[in-house]
Amino acid sequence: CARTPVRGARQIPAIVDPNQTDARTGKPLSLFESGAIMLYLARQYGSGALLGGPRTADEFACLQWLFFQASGLGPMPGQVHHFVKMAGMSELPPSTEPLPAPEGEAAAGFAYALARFDRETRRLY
Repeated sequence: CARTPVRGARQIPAIVDPNQTDARTGKPLSLFESGAIMLYLARQYGSGALLGGPRTADEFACLQWLFFQASGLGPMPGQVHHFVKMAGMSELPPSTEPLPAPEGEAAAGFAYALARFDRETRRLY
């Protein structure tokens, strides 16, 4: 895939900043992983001392939302989508409807995983 070098470990999201050169490659800077991207954008294009100067309450407020996204909001929907796909569904039912029960040997664990990640994703949104 032509995009693989930009995506590193085949992770998304990924960005290329044509305004910055990667000193290691001489090419435009490319980054993957949402936390790294958000820190880069804040430091490179943010206003004032946010993330670049003395530690402030604003910086820590920014960092708490960064880590919330990287540790919760980012991964949870990915887990839901994985289990939805494994269940053969094209999308989740509305939150008022029960999730379909998978069949087979691992049904109990699968149903638990799907319900857990669905519940956590809905809580985060």
